[in-house]
Amino acid sequence: MIERLSIVMTGHGRVELLERSLFATCRWQNFEKKQAELVYVDDVTPDKEALRTVLKRYAKYFYKTTLVHMDKTKSKIPIRFNDVSQYCSPSLGMNIAVKQAENEIILKTDPECLPLTDTVKVALDRYSCTSLLFFKVRHLVEKENSNFTVAKQSTTHPRHLFESLFQGEDLWHISERKRLPYWFGCVFSRTEFMDAGGMDEEFLRGFAGEDDEWAERMVRRGSKWRWSDDLVILHQFHGHQNQSLIHTPAHVANIERLAESRARATMVANKDHEWGSDSVVVGREELE
Repeated sequence: MIERLSIVMTGHGRVELLERSLFATCRWQNFEKKQAELVYVDDVTPDKEALRTVLKRYAKYFYKTTLVHMDKTKSKIPIRFNDVSQYCSPSLGMNIAVKQAENEIILKTDPECLPLTDTVKVALDRYSCTSLLFFKVRHLVEKENSNFTVAKQSTTHPRHLFESLFQGEDLWHISERKRLPYWFGCVFSRTEFMDAGGMDEEFLRGFAGEDDEWAERMVRRGSKWRWSDDLVILHQFHGHQNQSLIHTPAHVANIERLAESRARATMVANKDHEWGSDSVVVGREELE
């Protein structure tokens, strides 16, 4: 039986960056269609048809492509629609995505994360059910984004486009040397994720912290943090929205939630409600 994985993403907008990332994955990686499915959970993208068009364009490279639309106002966790932080916690979208995925091996990434290496092949080769395997990540500044258009990638591997940029080990946000447990890219077990109660949806109340809490909780449950410099992604610039939320009440609330989880040594999240609930799903379709 062929080993295969599920690529899962959730996002709000960033459709152009998503297409660049999918192009890099589908044009320049060496995996078979039967080895990967794609699950995308849409978090209120303004131009839903543009998102759907991009996903349909690349659906032929995966044995299955699923687009799920969610409405967070239906969540049990209150969502404040007068607050930009409503889009800044991926916890609910990721819970829905992993539940929708049909494979044990999960490759979690983001729409703006553009791969430079054969991440699907390496993920399949390096997967361990007892590990969280994190990618090497370099943040791009705004002026560097233009190097990775689909047109430029059409003729040149994104790895070579990257080589034309200013280099420096200190520019890498995460690597085997900088061992930070952030999951811009992460490979993990679906079963372990499910048994841990997914990501803590209480983080929907504010900004940041949900990835730290999940990664630390998984370690308490016995998982090991690992890193691989063979799994390389570029985090494309997408504005300063997140930086503007640092130290705001939304940020402080989530940092306090993280501290509470540490103090209690929480092992399972979302024990008081159905997490990743179908009640927030307002549309689901398989694209071809």
